[in-house]
Amino acid sequence: FPPDRYSYVLTTWGYSPTARRMFQEATGMDPASIGPDQPEAWYAWNGFKEYQVTSFVQEARALVEAKKKAGRPDLRMSAAIFPGVKGQLTKHQNWGNWMREGWLDFVTPMNLTGSV
Repeated sequence: FPPDRYSYVLTTWGYSPTARRMFQEATGMDPASIGPDQPEAWYAWNGFKEYQVTSFVQEARALVEAKKKAGRPDLRMSAAIFPGVKGQLTKHQNWGNWMREGWLDFVTPMNLTGSV
């Protein structure tokens, strides 16, 4: 996604051709043509991306549970997450919900910095 687009600053995640096609088929909108100045469309696009990430977490948890039942009861599932609201708003990681639902055993917050 071109870095000169305003939405690149807010989120760089999810603009693959497949994601764009899926969203457009579901809503009739190309996410590359919408932005924060269109709150309803922007909310729908970000909700779509959060759903995709959450679905992956749920599917991964189901695989872990199957392995646990097949003789690996020691397996745990975790995620490296962006802490705070930023993780949900810009990375689409609704990790609070994942923990409440029991899909993760623990999270590890990422503490990234741009300074040297």
